[in-house]
Amino acid sequence: MKCRVVYKPDGTVAVIHYAPKSRLSYEDAMARAMKQFPGCDFDDIDTSELPQTRADRNAWRGEKGVGVRVDAGAKAAQDAEKRVAQKLEAYKLRAARTEVEASADPDRQTILDKIDAQLAELPQVDRVR
Repeated sequence: MKCRVVYKPDGTVAVIHYAPKSRLSYEDAMARAMKQFPGCDFDDIDTSELPQTRADRNAWRGEKGVGVRVDAGAKAAQDAEKRVAQKLEAYKLRAARTEVEASADPDRQTILDKIDAQLAELPQVDRVR
């Protein structure tokens, strides 16, 4: 299936898929969508030319004539940012747990159980002890 890859000035890409049930032709639909990207280069490609998984699509980069690739540096930066956010969440939950343990709140145990459940959902490697 065909799609349009728009190359933004910052190196990131936007991928526009055509809806086959659209009342607009492919060309008209793409012209309408391109209003969001004035002056940007683009290529119409087969979707098989995109990276195999969309898991890292926030790290997709590209330029006209070269195609779309996963930028390892951008992916590493995003992964590091995600780890820091998870650690921060763990710190916040641990602080909340300490505060609740010291309180006389009648719902104390229920709150502690919920905090423990949220901590258990965080990746093991990023847990703060």
